[in-house]
Amino acid sequence: MALDLPAANRVYKFRCEDPKGEYAAVRAGLTGGRGWTRLAKAKAGDDAAAPRPEAADLVWTLDERTIDHDKLDDDQCANHYRDVATLTTKAGLTRTMGAMA
Repeated sequence: MALDLPAANRVYKFRCEDPKGEYAAVRAGLTGGRGWTRLAKAKAGDDAAAPRPEAADLVWTLDERTIDHDKLDDDQCANHYRDVATLTTKAGLTRTMGAMA
């Protein structure tokens, strides 16, 4: 398990999918002397070199559909929650409230 290392020796890894450069502040905040390392991006067409989501402590992405929550370990986190639309959209909230009644 990744968290077994003493805090002083811990290297935190993150994957940030940011094709438009919109998360520059997130990347700078994590790498700016806080001990985080960004996983390398794969070259186009090189699936074998792609960083596995399970290798990252934090998965940060624009599109929530790119996160497979079933493959994340308990000690990993992502910037999107599974099935968040059930609470954050009117239609999803209506269905959720109806199911609870």
